[in-house]
Amino acid sequence: MFFLYPAETGKAMCITHCYQKTPQFILTVLLIAVFATPTLTYALTSTPTIREGLIQAIKARAQRDVELDRKPAGVSDLEVLFGKEAKALGLTMVEVLDSYEVAYSAATPWWEPYVPAGLAAVMLFVLYILGDVVKEYLTRLFKWLAEGAYNHLAGYKPFWLIALRRYRRALLREYKELKIPFRPERPLQMGEIYVPLKATGSNSRDLVDAHTALGQHNRLMVVGAPGSGKTMLMRYIALTYAREAARDSRGQSIPILLELHRLNDSSESLLAHLTAALGRHDFPNAHGFVKAWLKHGLLLLLFDGLDEVNQEGRERVVTQIKDLLQAGPDCRVVVSCRTAVYNDEFANCLDQQMEIVEFDDRQIQRFLSAWAPEMPPGKSVEHLLHTLRERPRIMALARNPLLLTIIAYLYSDTAFVLPHSRAEFYERSTTVLLDQWDQVKQKRNQYKAAHKRLLLQGLALYYQERAGTQLQDRRSASLTDIVTEIKKALPTLNLSETHAQSILDEIVERSGLLIALDGGIRYQFTHLTLQEFFAALALKDKSEHLVAKFQADPGTWRETVKLWCGLEHDSTAFIKRIAAADPITALECLGDTQQVDSRLRRRTDPVLPDLLGETQPEPGNHNAGIGVGGRRPPPAGGNRLQEPGYHPNQCGGRAGCAAGCGSGSLAEQPAPGCRRIVRARPPRSCAPPPAGPNGQPCRSCPGGIGSGTASLG
Repeated sequence: MFFLYPAETGKAMCITHCYQKTPQFILTVLLIAVFATPTLTYALTSTPTIREGLIQAIKARAQRDVELDRKPAGVSDLEVLFGKEAKALGLTMVEVLDSYEVAYSAATPWWEPYVPAGLAAVMLFVLYILGDVVKEYLTRLFKWLAEGAYNHLAGYKPFWLIALRRYRRALLREYKELKIPFRPERPLQMGEIYVPLKATGSNSRDLVDAHTALGQHNRLMVVGAPGSGKTMLMRYIALTYAREAARDSRGQSIPILLELHRLNDSSESLLAHLTAALGRHDFPNAHGFVKAWLKHGLLLLLFDGLDEVNQEGRERVVTQIKDLLQAGPDCRVVVSCRTAVYNDEFANCLDQQMEIVEFDDRQIQRFLSAWAPEMPPGKSVEHLLHTLRERPRIMALARNPLLLTIIAYLYSDTAFVLPHSRAEFYERSTTVLLDQWDQVKQKRNQYKAAHKRLLLQGLALYYQERAGTQLQDRRSASLTDIVTEIKKALPTLNLSETHAQSILDEIVERSGLLIALDGGIRYQFTHLTLQEFFAALALKDKSEHLVAKFQADPGTWRETVKLWCGLEHDSTAFIKRIAAADPITALECLGDTQQVDSRLRRRTDPVLPDLLGETQPEPGNHNAGIGVGGRRPPPAGGNRLQEPGYHPNQCGGRAGCAAGCGSGSLAEQPAPGCRRIVRARPPRSCAPPPAGPNGQPCRSCPGGIGSGTASLG
């Protein structure tokens, strides 16, 4: 209860009134507190809450950028994304960027900043370690791209000069070294080993340098014995061009060397084969070039080995060559062939015929001089020459460049002792070659020499018999065919067919008697003479088969027949059967036969004066002649091997010296006296008789061989 004084009556009445309304007042205050507080709180806190949300959104964006491996956003990017909201909330772009960068850094793994530097360091280390490998890879890649472009463009005229430069370099690589099949890892330099060959002209007995003769005649026929150096001459011509073109290529004909045996199993044109020959020496797609330069007479066409063309395809190939010569009348041409099988196919379209004669002593010494650095202590060129002079039959072989190469190799690199017999030389030399093993890598042979010899005999017979098949090459065969033939023979050697490839590889790599062609696509014997020798071995006990083969195809089997007579057996009956088909070949067989009836040999005596120009042997050369010649070594100091052989065209082709002087056979080498006797006389006055069947000379020539050789039968 309140007591109020009268002076304060008015104020007291007001308080009393409020007091009387207290419940309503309290309720009002409470309601205001309840509803006004959130409003005030919202007013005070709404702006900071929106601001924080924006910052969280900026951070979330930074985290997503890291997760998606995106680069950090810049100010312009953030302004586009958050600029409007930030401005409304009073956030500056600096604050936005700071929030973003802090969040981006927090979300980034700790090691990631070091990745670029680490990666660069690793790459530098790898490049340091593998720098040569990477460099080689890049070089090979660039070369591959460049080669692809060159192969596509080389055939176009604007690129011919570039292609010719590459062609010249390819010829240098190919022919600057003489690759010895028996020692492929140690070739000889062609410039050191090449000996200028001597040749006789068809109308002259004078000897000229074969390479010089090429400068005197635009179109030349070169004949010679097997292994006499015809192929080496062709390669040396190509090498000479490559060397001279490096200094001055103006006015030079471009040589194209084509081995004619490639035409045996091909129906392609000769022009296509010439184009392919350029392609094998880094001048691809040269068809247009060949046609243009043929037309303008700017080619030197080197056709090697007409004798290696099969009998069935010979006429076709000869016709193709003649047609090509008409298409390019101004082009220079050289054709090579064995003397014994050349039948004057090009007599009317070539300027001159030259026959390569055997090495004389000076040429032998020069050839062997290139081997001097290869000879071990205790061996020398002089010692080898002395040994050869003591063995006239082997000295006769040494006058052949191919066999001289084998002799030099066996003397320099092995313990081989030169025998006195020619047949023994073939037997022992091939045995040594087949028994060779890889001394550099210390790898012994996996197969016996006797087994490899039997396989080579079978392969040689297979090659020879292919000559009777249309469009088949008797010089080379495909890898598939060779492996098939080897598989046929392996069971007889108690070997499974799985050995076929490995035994072939061992023969090729260790002996050199077989060589791979065109990157291993085809294989052939190192020389046709070796093929014919192994074929003779294969038919050693099958003389009737050999006679039948000779009668059917004398050109293919003539040398095999002669080599067969050099094996150790009685050849009397065999020679009589050969005489019935070809008396000249029968006489040639006597030159190296091991056993023959003395009565048959005596029957040849009346023939010798006609064959040798009715000349008596010079003093010191005993029994010079067919068969008998060379059986006995000449007296001491009687080495009369200086003068090369007689040219067969001087009186009746191969009849000019039936002992084999210049007749084109490794088994035809006469005694030293025979060569000298024939050249001591001028040619007989008779004109060369016309060729009869099989290319043999006509026997109507006065003083000929008709009656004398008939007695052989």
